[in-house]
Amino acid sequence: MESDARFWKFLGLGLGCLSFATAIQPLLAFRRHCTRSATDGIHMRNGPGFICLSIAVCLKGLSVLMHLWLRVPDVSDDDDTAPRDDEEGPEESKDGAGEECK
Repeated sequence: MESDARFWKFLGLGLGCLSFATAIQPLLAFRRHCTRSATDGIHMRNGPGFICLSIAVCLKGLSVLMHLWLRVPDVSDDDDTAPRDDEEGPEESKDGAGEECK
């Protein structure tokens, strides 16, 4: 069970990094070629759409950091055999067969 949780954490990290990289690359290319180009008479700047997309990409990066920060829960195999509080054990039953007769 613990290896499954580690796998999903690794998958979240990997896909988050891939998602962040594929989202930031076009933004940087647009900024480099369109807003910083030396055209005569036209001054380009970052508009509200570019700023909103930049915030969304930063949130993707924050998702990767959250995957790094959160720990994988500890799950031991010893706890699987013990009954939980919400389950009935062999000595407890609803019909009272496990109780002593008086």
